[in-house]
Amino acid sequence: MSDRPIAVVTACVLASLAWVTTFTVAWRHGAAAPALAVVGTVVVVLLHLRVPELRSLWRPTLPSALWGLAAGGALVGATYALFPAACALVPALADEVRGLYQGALGAPNVVLATVAFVAVAEESIWRGALLGALRADHGSVAAVLLSAAIYAAAQAGAGSVALVIAAFGLGVAWGALALFTRGLFAPLVAHLIWTPTVLVLLPLTARP
Repeated sequence: MSDRPIAVVTACVLASLAWVTTFTVAWRHGAAAPALAVVGTVVVVLLHLRVPELRSLWRPTLPSALWGLAAGGALVGATYALFPAACALVPALADEVRGLYQGALGAPNVVLATVAFVAVAEESIWRGALLGALRADHGSVAAVLLSAAIYAAAQAGAGSVALVIAAFGLGVAWGALALFTRGLFAPLVAHLIWTPTVLVLLPLTARP
C-alpha cells in the first residue's frame, strides 16, 4: 500500500476510535446521537481537508437519488422481514433490541434532529475515505468487507452484538452502493431512510 492510502486509512482508524469512544461514553449518559453528531461534524471537516477528493463524491444526481431511495426501501423491508425469523432463532434478540430503544441514543426528536449529521459523518469516514483508500490496494470486494467490519466495530459502544451485526450488513450494502454509483449521495439517501425509520418512526419492538 502506498503512503497516501496508508495515511488515509490511519486517519479513518483514528476517527473510528474516536467514534467508538464517544459512543461508549455518551451511551451511558443517554446522549449518543447528539454526541456523535458533534464529533462526526468535526471529523467530516478534518477528513475533507485531508482528503479533498471526497468533495466530488457528494455530487447529487437523479440516478443516484433513485438508487438511494430503492436501496433504502429495500433495506427497511428486509429488516422488518428478517427480524421475526432472527428472533425465532435467537429468542434473546428481542429483549436486546428492546434495550436499544430505551433512549440511550437520545430522545426520538433529538435522534431525528441529528441523524443527518451522523449519517454524513459515517458515509464520509467509512464509505468515502476508508473505502476508497482500501480499494486502491485490495480491490472492491475486500474493501467493502473491510470498511464494513471497521464501521461495525465502531458501533460497539452500545454493547450490543445485534447492533454490530446489523451495522456490518448495512455497511456492506451502503459500501457496495457507493461503489456502484461512484459516489456517496446514494448511500446517504439510503442511510437517511433506514435509520430514522427503524430507530424512531417504526421501531422493531415496542419501546420500554
